[in-house]
Formats: sequence, C-alpha cells, structure tokens
Amino acid sequence: MELKEFAGAVIARLKEMLEDSYIIEQKEVLKNNSCMRQGIQIKHIDGNIAPIIYVDDFYRAYVNGAIDVETAARKCFEIFRENEISSADMGYVMDFEKIRKDISYKVINFEENSKLLENLVYSRFMDLAVVYFINVNDVPKAGKGSIMIKKEYLKTWGVKKKDVSDAAIENSRNEGYYIRNIFDLIIDMKQDAGFEMFRKEPRGESGSVFVLSNNESIYGAKIIYEVDKLEKIAEKLGERFYILPSSVHELILIKDDGICELEHLKDMVHEVNRTAVMPEEVLSDNVYVYDNTIKSVSIA
Repeated sequence: MELKEFAGAVIARLKEMLEDSYIIEQKEVLKNNSCMRQGIQIKHIDGNIAPIIYVDDFYRAYVNGAIDVETAARKCFEIFRENEISSADMGYVMDFEKIRKDISYKVINFEENSKLLENLVYSRFMDLAVVYFINVNDVPKAGKGSIMIKKEYLKTWGVKKKDVSDAAIENSRNEGYYIRNIFDLIIDMKQDAGFEMFRKEPRGESGSVFVLSNNESIYGAKIIYEVDKLEKIAEKLGERFYILPSSVHELILIKDDGICELEHLKDMVHEVNRTAVMPEEVLSDNVYVYDNTIKSVSIA
C-alpha cells in the first residue's frame, strides 16, 4: 500500500468514527524546503479552520509492521480531539491585539521556499527568509501548535507587515537561549562513552566550537537574526566568530582564531546538510560571520 492509499484507508475509518457533521479530506501540504507531506484535514461542517494531521510517520510505522490502519486512525482521532479548534476559538486568533503577544518567527531558506513564501508574510535576511507565525499554545482549546501568518491576515487584522514584525521582535527579545561547548553537550548525551571519545577536547568556555539555540531547541536558528543576543555572545567568543547553520533549530558557533579555513567550513556544512539533517530542517549551505565591531551578520 502506497502512502496516498494508506491515507485514504485511514480517512475511510475516521469517517466511521466521526459524526456526519465533520468533513474529512486528504491534503498534500507544502512544508519547509519544498518538502511535501501527506495530511488529513478534519473540519466541522460549520467551522472555518481545521487541524491537519500528518500521516507520514504513521505510514512508516505501518510499512515496518508496527501499526495497522485501525491503530493509525485511532491515533489520528485522538490527535484531532486534542487539537480541535472551534469557530469561537478562531475569533480569538483573528483579533490582532489578542494574539500580538503570541506572534513569533523562524528563519528558513529563501530560494528553497519561493513557492511557500508566495502566501506568507516574511522579511528577507541575506539568503534567508524570516517568516512569522502565531504560537497557539495558549489559545483556548487550540492545543499546541502554530499558525503561519499569511498575507491575507494583514487585511483581516487591519495592520501592516511592520506591525507583525515589531510584535515578533518584541516577544523574542526576552526569550531565553543557551550556548554550550559542543563537546560538553555530546558528553552529556553519551555519558561515559562520550567522555572517552572527547576527553582531550577543551571543555567549557575554553573551547572554540559551541552550539546555540533557544531554550526549547525549536527554531532556535532564529537567533542569527537577533544581533542583541549575538552581541552578548561576542563577549565570550570574541569580536568575530563564524556561524554554521546546523538546522532550522540550532546554530554552530566557531571562534575566529585565524586558523579555521573558510572553505573547509563550507564543505562541512554542505556535507552535514546532505547526510545528517532531515531535508525539511536544512537551513542553508552558507557559512556566516558575525562581526561585533559593526554589529552585523553577513555571509562569509
């Protein structure tokens, strides 16, 4: 059974589980870096919005014999019930003043997402795009997730792109972040095995390679856009350091000690993006540099 056929079978079972007042449709959704995902949209007949449940992971589990269609349908049903958004709840989302505090952003690759960006509110930043979304974790009954901010929302809200951008920047200003020696992180994850592998590597602030992300480690690469945080980091790493885009979730920072070869760093980023990062989470093949003397990030 192929993925689309599997989704169809799950939908058939969901229709048996849900009342006639729900519309269930199969959706192909364009995600980051032009990745397509297979989803199921469940919408109340009187509703104006509906969650999309992605079945790609369920399908992989089905292929591996870990679940059957019945189990996948029941899991989708549970997810739907946990994240169902009513029309009344969406009245909250459509009020800009109410959701202003919930607006955030992430950075994605500009060229790889040209189709996706056609309908989204975004700002260009080097070879990246800053895209904005509503964090719906605190919206009544909406569950956990996010709603990407589309251009059409600006008219509904009666605001300009700058209003959305200003809100996102203000909300992000006080968000926590962490920067840790990469070997400390690896040793924490691998425990004794990690210590044996990297016991001779410099630890703590004496190192030269660090991992940077937000406290949630979700879309933490956005910090490349936040000069105020990079300025503070420069107090520890020096006036100039390289930024390697590990993924949309985190960055690798390397002190500019005059020894690092830029071409080697570029080759490393290129290789890692193709062998160790999920296609949907790749940020860029470029290497960046932060120069604290001019408070600016640029492509190296």
